Amino acid sequence: MEAKGYPPPSDWVGKAYPLKLANHPVVYVSLDNAMDYCTWLSQKTGKAYRLPTVAEWMTAAEEDEVGRRFPWGNRLDLLYFNGRTNIGSTTPVGIYVEGETERSVADLLGNVWEWTLDQEGKQSVLKGGAFDTIDLGEKGLHARMLELPSAYGENIGFRVVMEEK
Repeated sequence: MEAKGYPPPSDWVGKAYPLKLANHPVVYVSLDNAMDYCTWLSQKTGKAYRLPTVAEWMTAAEEDEVGRRFPWGNRLDLLYFNGRTNIGSTTPVGIYVEGETERSVADLLGNVWEWTLDQEGKQSVLKGGAFDTIDLGEKGLHARMLELPSAYGENIGFRVVMEEK
């Protein structure tokens, strides 16, 4: 944020990330903000980071079982993810251990919508659903949302992938 001169999100206290949100996903992030973060992280570490495509996101979620409904399998369990019937806000990343994939990828369903590199027309595709998504249990991994790249909110965040060299 400092490198780009972005103001802190509205849920921060001054320039500080609230301690009560430690280990929660960062929210109030537009697509440009997320892509700028990937650029900054790449420059800082010397590794190539970016947002995933929808296909990459789905590969991580389905792992070796193409067509599965949820990251953990095909049976819906509302206690495996942070959806509308749970907390009513974001939760710390990784507390829904039962909802992780076999390779321990956490929070692919629920918590926050995640920006991807895919677009449909002028809108960008977000995956994963969020803590306030009504039909997340019905749609599972096929849940998606289209938003303008400038959109942001308390239920929009992102996940990064590191490219292999």
